[in-house]
Amino acid sequence: MTKIITLGSINIDLKKSVTVDRVTQLSQTYPWFPSRGETVTIGKTQPQLDENIEEQYYGGKGANQAVAAAMGESRTQLLGMVGRDENSYDLLKHLQSKGVDTDAIQQVTAPTGVAYIYVEPDGSNRIIVVPGANNQVGRQYIDDCYRTITTADYLLLQNEIPIEPVHFLLKRLANERTPPTVILDPAPPQGTEKLLDHDVISYITPNEHEYASLSEHLDAFSGTIIHKHGGGPVTIEGEQTGVLSPPAVETVETTGAGDILNGFLCSQLAEGRDFHEALRIAVCAASLSTTDVGAQQSIPQMERVRSLRNDHFDWISMQLRYL
Repeated sequence: MTKIITLGSINIDLKKSVTVDRVTQLSQTYPWFPSRGETVTIGKTQPQLDENIEEQYYGGKGANQAVAAAMGESRTQLLGMVGRDENSYDLLKHLQSKGVDTDAIQQVTAPTGVAYIYVEPDGSNRIIVVPGANNQVGRQYIDDCYRTITTADYLLLQNEIPIEPVHFLLKRLANERTPPTVILDPAPPQGTEKLLDHDVISYITPNEHEYASLSEHLDAFSGTIIHKHGGGPVTIEGEQTGVLSPPAVETVETTGAGDILNGFLCSQLAEGRDFHEALRIAVCAASLSTTDVGAQQSIPQMERVRSLRNDHFDWISMQLRYL
């Protein structure tokens, strides 16, 4: 049985470091330019924002989460679409090298999705996504993959593919006797309010921007909200509650940290750990990822994650015993 399936975006990330002054200029020129920590999706063409692109990485929220889950030592399969240009990036070979099953990924005529990532001096980012092939995911693809999806223990979802087929999938899964446990990352948040009343979703993981954007709709959600605050404490609301403080690290770049948290959380739940322990491990993995560049390149090995988890949370437990 496939333990984890991720249905989502597969992108090439194009990174550019920017000054605060340049961010201010872009924000004034383009009203839709993302705020700090925000991801926005635009149409088929990219405005002239990609001058002097410095680095290229593998990305896409779906692919990031799938690689993270695989590196969290769980069997993982990725569902999604790439362009016929994927060979020029060796995208599928890369995913396979990370332990991700890519057998059901389809190639289409549209180009592979691209994300333009603007990184500020403090490591925070602003992301613009041009969906490309990701926008070709539709009901027919969901139909083709449905039986495979129902074999999963866990299903990871995001919002960088069209929302209608995701809504369609969740309605179908609600009729299954034992559907997979669903973890939704509502990023970008636009439209995800339509998904929050699906009881089949157990966890959502908004960051500060996404939480604020969805605040009027969160009452419709009956599961657990894992509210991420960048380098600040993670707040747990709903079915589970609590606050989890991440370890202090020297942040280089935050790209993909939320995806890595989701992937590791899912992998640890799939391996049988209780929710709070799984989240401790996931938070440590996400923290470590910010010490390097690139969404997938920065995903830490499990040995490093376990070591940081033991050092950080065992220290906290020891301090609490002496209070």
